[in-house]
Amino acid sequence: MFKIFNTLDAEQIVSYQAPNGQVRNWYHEEYTNKKNLLITVGDSWTWGDHLGQIDWNNMYDDPIRLQTVYGKQLSSKLEADWVLLANPGCSNYWMLEKLKFFSSRIHELKQEYKNIYVVVVLTEDLRECSYANESHHVADYYSLMVNSTNLQQFLEKVEKKLFLEFRSLFNNLQVNCKITRAFTDSWPANKEYLGNYLLDKTWCDVFQDEIKFDRYYQVVPFIGQLSIDPLTNKYIPMLENPQSTIFKNDLVDLEEKLKARWNFLGESVYNLKGSTYHPNANGHLLYANYLYEKLINQL
Repeated sequence: MFKIFNTLDAEQIVSYQAPNGQVRNWYHEEYTNKKNLLITVGDSWTWGDHLGQIDWNNMYDDPIRLQTVYGKQLSSKLEADWVLLANPGCSNYWMLEKLKFFSSRIHELKQEYKNIYVVVVLTEDLRECSYANESHHVADYYSLMVNSTNLQQFLEKVEKKLFLEFRSLFNNLQVNCKITRAFTDSWPANKEYLGNYLLDKTWCDVFQDEIKFDRYYQVVPFIGQLSIDPLTNKYIPMLENPQSTIFKNDLVDLEEKLKARWNFLGESVYNLKGSTYHPNANGHLLYANYLYEKLINQL
């Protein structure tokens, strides 16, 4: 049993078990009876994928990950106990549901901590379309698409739906909640729905402030196949012309931005080189410093 989220046990937190017995866990806590509590929520970037010797083909975890990842460094700066809720490859709705699941416990923890900080780092939208167990979240996506004049309008509606659900959750939690994105961007038209919950920079923006990459194009809504494949293989083929043609052309027009963001990650000194370009140790430290300044200035 864990001490902070005390309804869990070790068997419940396994997100992946390899044939050789190695596991990846979506939950980690560090309890040392601090006055504050930090909860970091996200996908593989927040989990700390590829830190140390982690390699999906050979080594599934490395103890150095939990000493290097931004959540650990931020918790030290905040003098806080720390909970990590993160799962490589997950969708934004996985993050939402995990926070909902623990919401009653978070209310209880208000009696134990002076400050509770929740930092959610969103992944790309539409990943939920690739997971059968999340189909209830995407039940109305086809309707949203049919009633959109172009791809951007559809994507804005998808993000708005997500943002409104997070806003409702944050309003209910009534702790210091902040949300941003890792390697993609939010649509400017939707930022009003999160108000002060939304941070002014994404993780990539923090890197770009240092790198000054000359092809840092925005808005990039996704870069991976978990998001692109449902569009190209499911939703767009369901449309009738001329709407189908418009959406296909819009997706082609996005390709330059998607490639540029991928090239940005490849050239960034804060990202690991290889097939996935996850943040390196310096990238986690830089982001922890940014988040610390934002959280402290809000107090």
